[in-house]
Amino acid sequence: MVHDTLSDSDRRFLAYLRGLAILVIVFGHVGGFWFYEPYTEFLHVFVPVFFFLSGAVSYYSYRRSNSVVEYLKKRVLRLLVPYYLVCTLSVAAYVAENATLPGFTVGNLLMELTIRPDRGLQGFPLGGVWFLHTLIVLSIASPVLFWLYDRAPKLLMCALCTPIGLSTVQLFGDVHHLFDLAENNLYKPIVHSTFYVLGYVYFSSDALRKKWVLAASVAGGILLSLGLVAALDLRVDYTYHAFSPDLYYVSGSLAAIAALLLLQTAILNACGRLPPAGRILDFMHRYTFPIYLLHPCAIYLTERLLGLVHPTGAFVGYGIAKFAIVLASTCVMAIPFGYLSDRLTSLSLGLLGVRKA
Repeated sequence: MVHDTLSDSDRRFLAYLRGLAILVIVFGHVGGFWFYEPYTEFLHVFVPVFFFLSGAVSYYSYRRSNSVVEYLKKRVLRLLVPYYLVCTLSVAAYVAENATLPGFTVGNLLMELTIRPDRGLQGFPLGGVWFLHTLIVLSIASPVLFWLYDRAPKLLMCALCTPIGLSTVQLFGDVHHLFDLAENNLYKPIVHSTFYVLGYVYFSSDALRKKWVLAASVAGGILLSLGLVAALDLRVDYTYHAFSPDLYYVSGSLAAIAALLLLQTAILNACGRLPPAGRILDFMHRYTFPIYLLHPCAIYLTERLLGLVHPTGAFVGYGIAKFAIVLASTCVMAIPFGYLSDRLTSLSLGLLGVRKA
């Protein structure tokens, strides 16, 4: 049975999970991924969680749209406009620091426009832009993935053999570089399509929602990961596997996603019993994309103005202080940034003749 809309509980769970995921990503980027290596590096699985959530939400957006063109305009512009806005802020930071414009060329401007920013144009680094590049590629391809699910689900499941197969081959030799197209690498979008597709398949049907299926997925993913480490003498740390995701990264991420889904009721109940936690996650959900784009700026300002570059003394105290400062300043910046980017996106969509959602 395929559902036409998300249930209220699923919608709330997705919001809380998205808020939790962005909290983890910010924590990781201020040093949390390397706090207690290799164990805290497993927090990298929250990046696949984002692709999983994007697939779940985008499928219903696609079904509500009047046409594929309207859906793509909305989806792509809602990603690109905030990105271009933060690029402008980064260039402004460069000018403020150097009292001169960066060296613009046709080449580096094209790289900026296609989400491959040149570090030489930036006042602060635009961290994690590979994620946005991958998400836009998946968004452009998503109407085909959605159509396959609605019309030929067995064919879609067969198509998922490609990313799984590639991630397996990656264990034995680097195939990442073979997927360059016009200087855009498509390996990450192909492999991460596994999580994107799983997101909308899981929430739109009852096929995968049985507890025993999720529990088996957790156990299977963990056992496969452990088996790969033992058989191939792989490095355990996820940072080593995240750049060119292989089967170890994919299996572990799938196990983590299944574990979070098993905890859906517990997470909803916890947020219900602790309203402040629910409100914090709701805020993080509402401003997820601005926080994602702006937290590198907050890290840059924290390091430049407060000198919190490397831990001095107790690493835990340093980490907590830097995380709190970066998170608070990012959240403050996210509110006006979110408002401005929403207005600019609405204006852009209006100019393209797209009705307001």
